Amino acid sequence: MKKLIFIVCLITSPFITKSQSPTADEISQLIKSGDSKELSKFFNTTIELNFNDERKNYPKTQAELVLKNFFQKYPPIEFEYKHQGTSSEGLRYFIGSYKSKDAVFVTLIRMKPINGKYFIHKIEFTRE
Repeated sequence: MKKLIFIVCLITSPFITKSQSPTADEISQLIKSGDSKELSKFFNTTIELNFNDERKNYPKTQAELVLKNFFQKYPPIEFEYKHQGTSSEGLRYFIGSYKSKDAVFVTLIRMKPINGKYFIHKIEFTRE
């Protein structure tokens, strides 16, 4: 019986870790690599994307495509956090610098908790 429980835990453990909230490092690595598909796994069901003050709410799947287009237009060369924290309401935020060959963007990522797990609900890219 103990063997069976151990085997079940081994098989299901990759699925359990993906159900956890993303870390700041995970998000950073996905942005650095321009991986909108993997990043979208951490999106809320709808997400606000803001590119130079053009704000729009998108369903998760459409937001992935919009972000993919942004990464294709401005391929990432570098991304680093300048500041991160948690608001008094429990919202996580990250402020960073996104650099491509042709532009530098101040980046703001906001996450909110839903049922104990954090999801990205807003990403802003503002050209410097």
